[in-house]
Amino acid sequence: MMNKITALRRRFFTKLPTEINLIGDFIEERAYKELREHVHRIKGGCAILGLRELFTQLNILEQIALELERCLELDDGEHTGQESQIDVQKLLSSNTIELPKLVNAASYRIELLKKEMASILLLEASFKPTLNKRTQVSSTQKEFKVLFLCQDPGQYLELVDLISLFRYTVIFREELSKDCDVGFIELDQIKEKDKSDLVSGKMPWVAIGKQGTLAERLEAVRLGAQGFVDYNTDETQILKLFDRFCKSMEEEPYRILIYDDDLVVCEYFALHLQRAGMKTKSTSSPKELLDKLSEWGPDLVMLDVHTPICTGVELAGVIRQQDEYLGTPIVFISSTYTEDVEFDAIRVGGDEILYKSTRLDHLIDMVQSRAERARKIRALSEKDSLTGLLNHTRIKARLATEVNRASRMRSSLSFVMIDIDNFKSINDSYGHLVGDQVIQGLARLLNDRFRLSDAVGRYGGEEFAVVMPDCTTENAVRIFEELRIQFSQMRFQSDSQNFMCTFSAGISSYHGFQTPELLNEEADQALYISKKSGRNRVSVSSSLVEES
Repeated sequence: MMNKITALRRRFFTKLPTEINLIGDFIEERAYKELREHVHRIKGGCAILGLRELFTQLNILEQIALELERCLELDDGEHTGQESQIDVQKLLSSNTIELPKLVNAASYRIELLKKEMASILLLEASFKPTLNKRTQVSSTQKEFKVLFLCQDPGQYLELVDLISLFRYTVIFREELSKDCDVGFIELDQIKEKDKSDLVSGKMPWVAIGKQGTLAERLEAVRLGAQGFVDYNTDETQILKLFDRFCKSMEEEPYRILIYDDDLVVCEYFALHLQRAGMKTKSTSSPKELLDKLSEWGPDLVMLDVHTPICTGVELAGVIRQQDEYLGTPIVFISSTYTEDVEFDAIRVGGDEILYKSTRLDHLIDMVQSRAERARKIRALSEKDSLTGLLNHTRIKARLATEVNRASRMRSSLSFVMIDIDNFKSINDSYGHLVGDQVIQGLARLLNDRFRLSDAVGRYGGEEFAVVMPDCTTENAVRIFEELRIQFSQMRFQSDSQNFMCTFSAGISSYHGFQTPELLNEEADQALYISKKSGRNRVSVSSSLVEES
């Protein structure tokens, strides 16, 4: 994690007070040219690393040194040492430059940087996209606060540089803070008084170990850490951890489907699960259960074991016959315990059996943890590994689902295909690693822009697709024109060379009769029109143009 650039920065900070003290030696020796060159070198480092106050003072001092250098040249060095020294002091005092203050300012600023690293003007990291502020977060989106609790903040400059681009505000503290969304904490910096707060799980946090040993990992688990990294973990992997924790705060509530022949029991469980922040649907009809299963896509199903028409065990068998529900957790509810019931529940693929006498807080915790785990596992199979967006199969499945919903509800629906312009030349010119960074940059821009009800996927290669329920053609065009401009302003870097990219998009909208396949084809044709018309543009399907 601490690469060569970080090591260079740390060396600069360490040497800075000594370098400033040398200024006095140059003045005493009347070596004004050397003084000017020395100050100029320090000033350059201060500018890059955000030492603004010191930069301002050194800039004044550089101008003074230049004036003194010219004065000596004009007078052919005829001034006495005493006269020159008086001139220097007069110039310094008239410009409020005092060497002791410069030294103190340097020392103070170095310490301040360790606590306020998030405000530093950082060097652009290689292969990292740079965004305008308006490109980072839309006005309706939440920014997440990340607590850094570490001994040496300078060690994490590259990480701060990266995550600051994407909806994260870094806060360096010396003690645990409760006003942050996620923590990034070195294990050896945790104080005894803070351990109970960490274990409580109120704030998800990532533990930082030195070597990633089993002992360190066990300590992290016992202190309630939800993630673990060591000093060799790549910054992008750490960013993915933050994404996992913080995006879950914006996810839709877990959906729980309850089946019991007693509607009072259904309502009782539903009420308490809803109070815990979950969504529920209840039924006492086996047929209705299967209909809700396909229409609603629950994260977990609760089945009463003993029901008259067909038992919960039998219903579980029917559910497990369908491949798309093999990973959906099934929790059985029973009023009595027998070994036969437990065996039957396991045999048909049940995940847990609870009894109606189970404490409510235990039941809620179990349902929540099962639903959370199932959603994470499902995400692994549905998400593209490079971008974290839906993969090709899932984005097409979402399109089919939303077409069916739009047909049933008679609502609007837009489908958009996006392609990065001249992507092959990017790979050829800068390499596939940089190409991946461009793909990730667009993926993040798309992912941060759309609603939870929208679906964003990587269609393949440099192509993306977005399903936008309840969105008219006009709104889709407006949104993608904004995104097109924003993406064209993003800067990418390879070997200190900056470059920019653009994308083209094609939009189709549902009219009440198209199949998902036809909607896909229309968007693809519109994308082709954008490419053929010169790229870096948004086009709508020809059927929409003819209709208007």
